[in-house]
Amino acid sequence: MLKEFMQDYCAAFRPGNAQQVAQFYQAPLLLVLDGTQRVLGSHAELISVFDNLLRGLAQRDFQLSKIDRFESHAVAAHTYFVSAAMTRYRIDNTVLEHIGATYTLLRTDSGFKIIAAVAHDASRIIHFSR
Repeated sequence: MLKEFMQDYCAAFRPGNAQQVAQFYQAPLLLVLDGTQRVLGSHAELISVFDNLLRGLAQRDFQLSKIDRFESHAVAAHTYFVSAAMTRYRIDNTVLEHIGATYTLLRTDSGFKIIAAVAHDASRIIHFSR
């Protein structure tokens, strides 16, 4: 169920789709990108940040992302860690870049929601022991 959530998220993460991407998150959100942290306190902030991010990617011919590796771990009844490596593809289906991210998810009445996201190198995903 977590992998399906993340696959749906990757499918939504496309240029021009900031509102749908924001639906996968719950404010406040802790976002760590390029060594800087930011707390997004409202849904409107989420949309604005993702719109800017997706516009920047579109300028680099980004089209879609696919999950290459995926790890998850339940840390409490409704709290999960997910760490994934993904490949971003250009419009011509060539590789744009490999990225990694680790997320904290909550299971809510309306499904899973990301409450924290840390971007990192694809080789640095966390491998959880079972």
